[in-house]
Amino acid sequence: MTVVKEDELNCAMNIAKQYAEQYKDWRWGQCVFNAFYAYFPEITDSIRGTNDDCFYDDNKVEKFLLHFQIKEK
Repeated sequence: MTVVKEDELNCAMNIAKQYAEQYKDWRWGQCVFNAFYAYFPEITDSIRGTNDDCFYDDNKVEKFLLHFQIKEK
């Protein structure tokens, strides 16, 4: 699990939502993966190809997001 800033996590989720609206043929997991890759490329790349990779499987989004913990203030 990696600690990230809450505002960065929120921005990544907002980008994922924008991707979902803009690219109707993308799955939700694909939107989430691509958005998080833009903000957290090293972490996201380390999840690529694992059982928690949500790019090809929307059911894994929750597992994917567990890799990101919000930094305590």
